[in-house]
Amino acid sequence: MKSTLRTVVPIYAMAIILIAFKEIGFLHFPEPFNQLTTEIGVALLAVASIHILDHKTLIKEVAEKVSNQTQDAFTSTMFEATTQMTDTVKLTIDQAKTSIVTNVIKQTQEGINDAAQVLQRHVTSINVMEICNMVAIHQSRNSAAPQIRKEMALAKEVRMMGISLNEFYRLDEGEFRAAWADLVDGIKNGKQTARILLVDPYCHGAVLRSYSETHEMAGVQDRLEDDVKAAARMLHQLREDLKDKASKLDVRVYSLTPTTFICQTEAMTFTQPYHFWKRRLPGCPIPVFQYRKRVSGHTGVCIHNELEQHFNFVWEYASIPLDTLQRSKTSDEKAGHFWPQPTRGLEWGAHASGMDSVFIDRDRPAFRMREELTKSKELRIQGITLNAFFDESSLARELKRRLTLDGGDQPNIRILVLDPNCEQAKFRAYREFRLNTSEPIPTIAEFSVMQYYQSRLYIDLQSTIKKLGNLPGVQSRMYDSAPHLFALIGDTAAFIEQYTYGKIIEDNPNEEVILGSDMPLIEYSKAINVVYKNVLKQMKSDENDYMEKLRPQPYPLLIDHFDYAWLQAKPL
Repeated sequence: MKSTLRTVVPIYAMAIILIAFKEIGFLHFPEPFNQLTTEIGVALLAVASIHILDHKTLIKEVAEKVSNQTQDAFTSTMFEATTQMTDTVKLTIDQAKTSIVTNVIKQTQEGINDAAQVLQRHVTSINVMEICNMVAIHQSRNSAAPQIRKEMALAKEVRMMGISLNEFYRLDEGEFRAAWADLVDGIKNGKQTARILLVDPYCHGAVLRSYSETHEMAGVQDRLEDDVKAAARMLHQLREDLKDKASKLDVRVYSLTPTTFICQTEAMTFTQPYHFWKRRLPGCPIPVFQYRKRVSGHTGVCIHNELEQHFNFVWEYASIPLDTLQRSKTSDEKAGHFWPQPTRGLEWGAHASGMDSVFIDRDRPAFRMREELTKSKELRIQGITLNAFFDESSLARELKRRLTLDGGDQPNIRILVLDPNCEQAKFRAYREFRLNTSEPIPTIAEFSVMQYYQSRLYIDLQSTIKKLGNLPGVQSRMYDSAPHLFALIGDTAAFIEQYTYGKIIEDNPNEEVILGSDMPLIEYSKAINVVYKNVLKQMKSDENDYMEKLRPQPYPLLIDHFDYAWLQAKPL
């Protein structure tokens, strides 16, 4: 019995440990091994039990038979389990090998495809470079500096276009400074010439660029204007020092949005695009493209020639000599200083004064004036007859609609028309009479007595005055000064058209000729564009003495004009 226990106890212990550890989760294998663990534990329990029966309960023969059958079953189960485990491991290894090979092949194919695409792009890029004669792409302007200096030294003429081009003049710019020193020596020695285009710091494009690189950075001052003015002073002084050779260094100022840096010689061009960046980046890390002049037999587009044409076009049609933007030598001002408003050009003065639109057609301004009529709480209108506000036009309909509003929605409207009995009305009617008659022309005194009261102007004025008298909620008066402008002033904008006695006669003999509606109609905004508002604010904060020479804003000036004319006018 002791011998039996020594045999059975270890088997029981092993079976119980297998089953218990399996059930409580201490042992866990992937399927099908997890289930086989349980089956082995049960088989061990059966073997131990039969061994005990062999000695205690069953007759020996039966016990031996059962024991043999159990041992056979156990051996069979172990063999099947082992075989299944072996097959499963083999299958897993085969699948893993297949997956690894497949992934390696796939990744290799993808790598080959990517490499092929990269190679194709390189081939395409090289082909494009060959077609347009591009010889290099430099990472930045600084990295292109040595090659730029080399080409400038070999040239007879150098053409440069940029914003201030100050990298050529600053003492800390190494290769660029050296290239400029070489060029100045070449000009002084009569071996080289140069044409330089700087941006006008007050043109709309330059003001926008300056605003874009400073408006999100508190405390950052406008460098563009200062850089260009410093370059202008330096170049102006250099031309003075060159004396009779000043023509070898020709400098002009262009009034376009700066989009391209160009440094060009007879044989080579370096160009770099500009954009509206949010801050200045050291070294200007934008690629610089280098192009060679096309040689004989080259069939592609020659970018060198294209950019030379671009430079020459801007030089001729969009720039003025630097000296025309300088103060007079006879004044007390330092040479080389820009006027705050250029003597030529429209953009800076137009934007800074709030000029939003210049209408040269007769339809589009009616739409904008109708918008102002619709939203304004205070309206001031001055003209001669103002027929357009009292006929069946869209302006007249909108005015009538505003007058029908109740309570606080009804605007305060004041209207000034020309007094039909004043001398200025007769004088204007006399001019229109002369334009419409081929008969002997009477004197103005004779006209005032004999023809004026049948004139178109007098009849229209009387009609307008009658209509105004029937409009409730409108304050109306007559003025007797010279009619010099039409004005519609709302809460956000003023529309102004200058009156003249001039008239271009058109070939339409059946239409009566009247004065007016020929000069451009200008829209002035009450609110200055935020970009130029920032410029003016900075000039004021700097206590810039040139602010005293700037004209006041037109919008408040026109309101003051109307209010004074209203006080001098008389009721209908």
